[in-house]
Amino acid sequence: ESEEVSSEGTTETEIGETVENEGGTFTLHARSKEPYEFETGPVKLTIEKIAVASGELKPEMAEMMESDEMDYVQVDIAVENSSDADISFFAAQGTMATNTGEQLEPDMLLSEHIEGDMMANTKANGTVFYVLENSNAEDIESVRLVFDAPMDADWNEIGEKIDEEIELEK
Repeated sequence: ESEEVSSEGTTETEIGETVENEGGTFTLHARSKEPYEFETGPVKLTIEKIAVASGELKPEMAEMMESDEMDYVQVDIAVENSSDADISFFAAQGTMATNTGEQLEPDMLLSEHIEGDMMANTKANGTVFYVLENSNAEDIESVRLVFDAPMDADWNEIGEKIDEEIELEK
């Protein structure tokens, strides 16, 4: 099987492989097959990648997370406001449900901030982490993501909420 190369030119981790980074040593259990694009009102939301992993945390990270191990779902998001007006859309605050029955909010300590108050014709991106509390990364086969509808300056909804189930590759 050929190695996938991401836009940064780094080799993607294969499912089942273990990688070490500043946070610890992590094994990839599942990932999205492709990017998923959703449009609602003036917002274009791209789920660039979903990765499900588990690992042993290094001491500093373990102290922050109050645990030696962590199972998590990482979601790489890009968002664009295509309108000529300023809007609010909170791409970093989607709620996740897993096929194992967990409902999760993003972990604010680990996740990158993605600005929710988007000025006209702007783009943003970042990585959002959902830490599994009652299930194992290896059991995750799909996730459902729900994002509130974008709103205009007067807090009127200008689109539908996004509610999508994404099957993962294991």
